[in-house]
Order: sequence, then structure tokens, then C-alpha cells
Amino acid sequence: MLTSFQAIKSRYTAPVWLRFIGEMLTSLTGAMMGPFMVLYLHEQLNGSVMIPMLIISLQPFADICLTLVAGRVTDQLGRRTAILIALLLQSAAMAGFVFADHAYFFAILYVMNGIGRSLYIPASRAQIAESTPESRRSEVFAVINAIYSAGLTAGPLVGMLLYNHNPVWIFALDAAALFIYFLIAALKLPETKPLKTAVTSEMSESFTIYRPVLLLLLLSLPISMLYAQTETTYRLFSKNMFSDYLSMLTIYSAAKALFSFVLQVPLVKGTEKLSMKTILLITYLCYSLAAAGFACSTSLTMLLVTAAVMTVGESIGLTHIQTFISKLSPPHLLGRFYAVYGLHWDISRSIGPLAGGLILTSFGGEMIFYALAVCLLAAGLCLTYTIEKLEHKVIRKVNG
Repeated sequence: MLTSFQAIKSRYTAPVWLRFIGEMLTSLTGAMMGPFMVLYLHEQLNGSVMIPMLIISLQPFADICLTLVAGRVTDQLGRRTAILIALLLQSAAMAGFVFADHAYFFAILYVMNGIGRSLYIPASRAQIAESTPESRRSEVFAVINAIYSAGLTAGPLVGMLLYNHNPVWIFALDAAALFIYFLIAALKLPETKPLKTAVTSEMSESFTIYRPVLLLLLLSLPISMLYAQTETTYRLFSKNMFSDYLSMLTIYSAAKALFSFVLQVPLVKGTEKLSMKTILLITYLCYSLAAAGFACSTSLTMLLVTAAVMTVGESIGLTHIQTFISKLSPPHLLGRFYAVYGLHWDISRSIGPLAGGLILTSFGGEMIFYALAVCLLAAGLCLTYTIEKLEHKVIRKVNG
């Protein structure tokens, strides 16, 4: 048994293990808040639909403004410094929600949390890529997602109990978890940034370097737009679909997280030998079917099938794309490549809630998700057509 433990321990580096621990600490508390944030703002702001959507949009808007700066910070100052600043900012923001009672206060805290996210995500992904052999990166990203999903499994159930009792406890627990993660990282997290970095001086050359990841960003927008709608407008749309919508949202969130926890690593390991073209074709087809599922799911069974299909798409596609970016990026620009690609989440979560709110009030929720299903199919076909050119760039990089 000791030998097995040592084998598991030695399989991953110290930064990876610390990321596992941090993910375990924060995923549960973060998942308590996720399904209920829009509903909480909706109630706190006197039943308004558009003001909560506007506030929700501020965090990713801040991310868009700061992402490129954050990528440069993590490439210049180091992964450890960026991660520590990010965790401290996010912890402070969550603590602030305990006392927030006005729209402008909620908006300020969302911006603060957005700054933290824009620092943390590229820094943590770059650190994983730098401290993990290329052959094991997809596995590590899959394990991190599985740990996150484990928190998502129990989080919504606990969150519903706390939400019905007193919602501010959710924010307090999330702030505490983020601060504990900060303390652990401050004591144990090493720096992984390469000591020497090349510098790209010409703007035209920089744009040429970023062009492949910008293409990935553009064609990933329909995926993140789907998530933006499920996290916001679908919460309100579900009121018309289900009589006990709060319980349905909780069951959906917990079931989807459970599917991801169980399927994430096996799906990633089982598809490692497939070409990126095949992986992306499966991914976008699953997301398109899931979008249509949200539009027409009127029973718990249909909603759970939608959750399962969406889980297959995200488990296969999102994890392998993270590894693909680490292969595509020059070593000295790894943080910025992850930051640039991550913009598609911020763009969708910035404009998605407002656009979705307008469509919801004008045409109904079905229109949102059927339109997304068509967009996902179109984007998937475009990306599977162009991905081979990007793969040739990776091959030339490895061989050159």
C-alpha cells in the first residue's frame, strides 16, 4: 500500500498537488454559490431582470480589460506572484458580498472578483503546463476538472440549504476557502516560470504569433455563450419550464457535476489517440445537442440527458484544447496564450447575460438555445476544417 501511495505521489509534481488541494478547497464553496447568484441578485434588487444581468456582466467585462495585462504579469512577474494576488482579491470580493446591499456595491465586488480571475486562470494553467510532461498534461487538466466536479456535485445541494437559511453564509464560506488556499500557496507553492524569456519587439510579429490562438478563441465563442446562458437566463427561463424550478436547478447542477466527476478522466484518457479534428467534431456536436436540449427539456429525465451530453462534450473538448494551446505557444508567451484564449469566456459572459435577457423578454428562452445550437454546429464545422493547419504548426514547432 505504501508503494502504491508513493507511486501516486510521484506521478505529479508539487505545483500540481497544490493545485489539486486548492481545487478541493474552493470547488465546494464556489459551487454553493453558482446556481443561486442570479436568483439572489434578482431578489435583492426587487425582482429586476436586467440589473442583475448587467451586474453579472461586469466581472467578465473586467476580465476582458485586464486579461492581456494579466497574461503579461504572469509571464513577467511569475506564476506564484500572480496566483497569490488573484486569490487574495477573490477572497476579499467574496467577503464583501456578505455585507453588500446596493447595486453599485455588488458591481464593485464583481469587478474585483473579475480582476482576480483574470490573474489566476492563465497563471495556474501556465504553471500546470510548465510543471507537467507533455504526455501527461491532458490527464492533469482532467483530474483538476474532476476534482472541481466533485465539489459541484455536493455544492448545489448544500448551497440550497444555506440559501434557504441565509445566503450570506455561502459568500462567507467561499471567502474562507479562498483565503486558506492563499495561505497554503504562500507557504508551499514554488515558481515554475522559465528563468530566461525571449522578447517579441514588433507588433506585427506579435500579432502573427497570436493568430492561431485568436482563431481558437473566435470559434470557441458559441461554447462559452452556451455556458453564459445556462448560468444566467436559463435560471429565469426554468421558472416557466418547471413548477419546482429551484429543486430542478439544484438536481441538474449536482447531476452534471457527478457525470463530470465520473466521466472526465476516462473520456480524456480514452480519446488521447484521436486527432484534434475528431475530438472537436464530437465536442461541437455534443454541445449543439445540449443547446437544443435546454430549449425543449420539460422533464427531469430530458434535463439529465442534456446534462450527460454536455458533459461528454466538455470532458473531451475543453481539456484537450488546454493541452493543445500549451503545445502551440512559445514557452515565453505561455501565460499570454492562455490569457488570450480565455477571453472567449469573458466576452460571452460579458455580453451573453444582457443579450440573453433581451431575447428572453422579447422572444422567450427557446429562441436563445435553438439559435445557439445552430451557431455551435457552424463553428464546429469551421474549426474542424481549420484545425489541421494549426496541428501542422505544432508539428513544425516540435520538429524545429
